[in-house]
Amino acid sequence: MDKIKKRRKKTGSVLIALLALVTYFHILKLSSKPGETSSQQSESLSALIIGFFEKILKTDFDLTGNQFLQFEGFIRKAAHFTEYALLGFLVYSLFLLWGRSDVKAAVRSFLLVVGLASFDEFLQIFIPERFAMVKDVIIDSIGCLAGMLMIRLIYFIYVSRKAKADVSQEKLPL
Repeated sequence: MDKIKKRRKKTGSVLIALLALVTYFHILKLSSKPGETSSQQSESLSALIIGFFEKILKTDFDLTGNQFLQFEGFIRKAAHFTEYALLGFLVYSLFLLWGRSDVKAAVRSFLLVVGLASFDEFLQIFIPERFAMVKDVIIDSIGCLAGMLMIRLIYFIYVSRKAKADVSQEKLPL
């Protein structure tokens, strides 16, 4: 491997690792907020999303208190899924960039991210009005798998396009 490729790989590794660390510390920051603060944030975000769609669709959803709470719960779980999908995407990318085999990279990435999700939930035991929930670790794990599948899909598309480009550049014998 020439020097430029090595430098790109090293730079890419550092950038991806930094993004993964920032993502995880952001997750921990959100998780460390007391239950009441977390609920207020979820409520505000839910109201913002509902208001956005009411404006676009020019309608009033007129949600009852229970319906709003269900929507807020959905937003909370969607946040879990999305955060860990991003983390799974980044960690798996990093393992693949380091040249690990696909299977080993996938297993190690998944175990690392699930371990981080479990640690995050464990820490919530010590936060006022927060609870550690196995259900959240399961949602986080599914998010991780989705992120890992996304990187595989991107890789598959890249390899397919590269193969088509290589075939189209071949000269046919006359």
